[in-house]
Amino acid sequence: MATFSATDAGLVGFKLARDHPRVIPVWAGLALVNMVLSMGIMLTLAGPALMELRALGTNSSAMDPQEATQLYSRLGPAYGLMFLVSMLFSGVLNAAAARMVLRPADQGLAYLKLGVEELRQIWLAILVVLIMFAALFAASFAMAVVVGLGSLIHPAVGGLLGVLGVFAAIGLFVFLGVRLSLAAPITFATGKIGIAASFRETQGHFWNLVGAFLLAGVMAMIVSVLGMAIVTGIIAAGFGLKGVGSIFSPDFSSFSALLSPPMIIYYLVMSVISALSYLIMLCPAPTIYKALTGEPDVFD
Repeated sequence: MATFSATDAGLVGFKLARDHPRVIPVWAGLALVNMVLSMGIMLTLAGPALMELRALGTNSSAMDPQEATQLYSRLGPAYGLMFLVSMLFSGVLNAAAARMVLRPADQGLAYLKLGVEELRQIWLAILVVLIMFAALFAASFAMAVVVGLGSLIHPAVGGLLGVLGVFAAIGLFVFLGVRLSLAAPITFATGKIGIAASFRETQGHFWNLVGAFLLAGVMAMIVSVLGMAIVTGIIAAGFGLKGVGSIFSPDFSSFSALLSPPMIIYYLVMSVISALSYLIMLCPAPTIYKALTGEPDVFD
């Protein structure tokens, strides 16, 4: 049975960044568009509500729960549109990562395209989200029934079952995430939605896959933390603590506030960090798929 190195797969994003250096600035530009677009959506559809919530937060003793609930409900359209935008960017980037690994000669614009392959990835991403939501609903329902029955025996039994249920739910999501992890490259390679095929391909590789994705996640987290440290230092040196505060609590009162000098520096630096994080997180899956299907040369 074909196998792969979890360490090599988890670190392959750095190798691809080295081998394809022009991908970073192009993907950084895409990340910049995503950040600015997301901020623009929040400002346009939810800016007033966000500012009112911030004002309520500064005086929590006077907060009216009903008013706060109404304000949060006004955020729904913005979050809904941002979800659709995230699905679009997810589809484009997953296809680009698969293209880079599985069809390296098909470079395009830093492997970015917008066509039927990207549409399949968008549809796949939506299906995966629906599967996860269905699993969440089923787990919540099962947990409520089990905890309720346990509480009839003794409240302590219900509490213990609730704790065990939380761990079981986490395990379920990890299991599904790992078993669905190769769906994107399979969909790209075969032209068919690869949810069932991902379960077949990941059979017998669960813990190796966990190791690879855990390593990639840790590396992406380290890169993100370093990026935040860099951008915070730059802004603190130029604009003081007030400038630093503006990036952690953006002002959604106007476009000019969202495009203040500290925010522009934040967008520019974090777009580069995001590009590297995309490579780190998205490239292990197609790399593993390539190894499992008999083409392990990606690690050479």
